[in-house]
Amino acid sequence: MKTKVYVSVVVVLIILASFFIFQEQILSSFKAKSEITLEWDMNTGPHAGYKIYYGTESNKYLQAKGYGIDVGLTATPNQPKHTIKDLEVGKTYYFAVTTYDSSRTESDFSGEVSKAVK
Repeated sequence: MKTKVYVSVVVVLIILASFFIFQEQILSSFKAKSEITLEWDMNTGPHAGYKIYYGTESNKYLQAKGYGIDVGLTATPNQPKHTIKDLEVGKTYYFAVTTYDSSRTESDFSGEVSKAVK
């Protein structure tokens, strides 16, 4: 009987330790999420697609330059738009778009826009 009690106590301690070690990852999965649809003016010059960059600080994007979210020409090339999902409610996000040509040469960032996620 004592062995079962010790094993149960050890299992509970392991579970509690795991929670405290990984609490940020566990709790972040329960935070409310939302999405934002970005729309921008079409590039008038020759281009092969667009990349989106975003982050929670102005001019500090989660993606390094060259590694933005590649959305290609989008489903509506004359009125490009793309939806960014899994954004945390209550935070403000900053967005910029680049365009690239057929040789994958990327433009400078567009003007930055921001939006508070509700």
